Amino acid sequence: MKTLPTHFATRVIWLLSGVGIGVTSIVDGVCADLLGQSISGVGMAPFGVAWFMQPVLFKAPLADLAIHAQEAVIGPAKLRTGLLFAAMACLLVGMILRYAFHI
Repeated sequence: MKTLPTHFATRVIWLLSGVGIGVTSIVDGVCADLLGQSISGVGMAPFGVAWFMQPVLFKAPLADLAIHAQEAVIGPAKLRTGLLFAAMACLLVGMILRYAFHI
């Protein structure tokens, strides 16, 4: 677990961004009685966790970006991929329910 401390501030920012957007969307959806918005909010939490596991790096030089990004990854690739697919599925279902059916 020596890679966890690397880019820790970036990891926390991405985690809090995804979870924060998700929680506010869930609360707004519950208050407005919109199932689609609540499901979209649930989809943001896996994004936050996936971004924590593989953060987007802004300060890395462009030439070394791939090397720095690979060094910052924690956890298995299948878990990150599963989280991203689950998040996208929730967002897609939520948007369809919200904008097509107004639920």
